[in-house]
Amino acid sequence: MADWKFGSALKYGAHAIEKRIDSVKRVTKRKFNLLDPICIMPYDGYGNQDRWYLRGRVLEELGIPEPSEDASWWQNARSMTRRFTSAEIPYVRVRATVDDQSWEVQTDEEGYFHFELQPNRFRVDKLWHPVHLEVLDQVVKGQGAVNATGEIAVAPPRAEYGVISDIDDTVLHSRATDLFRLVRLTMLHNSRTRVVLPGVPAFYQSLRRGASGNAANPFFYVSSSAWNLYDAMQDFLSYHELPRGPILLRDLGIDKTKFIKTGHRHKLDKICQILETIDSLPFVLIGDAGQKDPQLYTEVVKRFPGRVKAIYIRQVSWKDRRSTIESLAEEMKQASPDVELRLIEDTAAAAEHAAQLKLIDPASVGEVAEACAAAQES
Repeated sequence: MADWKFGSALKYGAHAIEKRIDSVKRVTKRKFNLLDPICIMPYDGYGNQDRWYLRGRVLEELGIPEPSEDASWWQNARSMTRRFTSAEIPYVRVRATVDDQSWEVQTDEEGYFHFELQPNRFRVDKLWHPVHLEVLDQVVKGQGAVNATGEIAVAPPRAEYGVISDIDDTVLHSRATDLFRLVRLTMLHNSRTRVVLPGVPAFYQSLRRGASGNAANPFFYVSSSAWNLYDAMQDFLSYHELPRGPILLRDLGIDKTKFIKTGHRHKLDKICQILETIDSLPFVLIGDAGQKDPQLYTEVVKRFPGRVKAIYIRQVSWKDRRSTIESLAEEMKQASPDVELRLIEDTAAAAEHAAQLKLIDPASVGEVAEACAAAQES
C-alpha cells in the first residue's frame, strides 16, 4: 500500500509539474506573439457500420522538411527533435463534418482530440471515408482557416478478414530489444533510409487482396512508439508501398493515467478495441519474437475465441526465447485448436503457410518469394 501511495504521489506530482511548465510556455508565447501557425494532425481512424473513431492533435506546425535519402544524420536528428518538442494546443474546439452532419469536441491538455462519430449514411463498398476537420477557435494572431481531412477505415462487405501487425522488427528493421541501437536508428535516420524487412510489402499486399484477389481487407498497425512518430511511420508505410491502415501509437506524456501504462498493455488494449469494434471479421495477427507479441497474441486468442485465423511470429535466434514461444504455441493449441502460432524464418515461409490456409491467392507466394530474393541481393 505504501509503494502504491508513493507511486501515485509521484505520478500526480510529475503531472502537475509538466502541466505548469507547458502553461508557462504557452502564456509566454502568446504574450510575445511567438506562436507559430497551428495545424491539425489527424490520425487515420476506423469504425464499423454504426460508429467511427477518429483522433488527432492540434499543435504548432512542425516545420519538418520532406524526408530524403540524402539527408545528413544531423538533419534527421533535428527533424526528430522537432517531433518530440512540438507545442500542443490544448482546450480548443475542433469540428468534424461528414456530409451534412457535424460534431464538436475540445482538445485535451496535450492537444489531442477524440471523436466518436455516428454517420447517417456512407458508401459501404469503400474502405476509406473522409472526415473534414476544422479548428473553431483563434489561437494565433491573424490566423486563417485551420483545416484538415481525416480518414476512417470501415471494412467493406467483400473483406474476408482483418490484419493486425506490429511495426518494429515486424515491418521495420528496428532492433527494438537493443535500446541504444533503437534510439540511434530512430534519431539519425528518416522514413526513406529506414529498412523494410524483406518481402513484407509484397506479403502484406497479398493479405490485403485476400484469397479472392479483391478483398480490400483492413490493416491495422499497433506499436508502443509515441504518437510523435506518426507522420514518419505513415510516410514509411507509403514509401515502401505497404497497405494503408490506422497506425495506433502511444502518448508518452505525463498525466493521471498514461504515466504508468506499459507499452505491452497499450498494445493489448488497442488490439482488443479493434476486435470489439470490427466484430464481423476474423483476424490475422503478425509480430516478432523479440518482445512480448507472442504473449499478447496468446491473450487475444483467449479473450476472443474463434476470432483469430492465424498468428505469424518472426523468429529470433535466442534459444531461450524460442523455447518460451514454442511453449506458448502449445498452450494456444490446447486452448484453441483451430489457431496456429507460426514461427517463421522469413516472409516467404509466412506466404506459403497463408496460401495453405486460403488466406491469400497461391499465385502471390511466388511474388513474395521473388521480393525476398531481390531484397537479399540488393
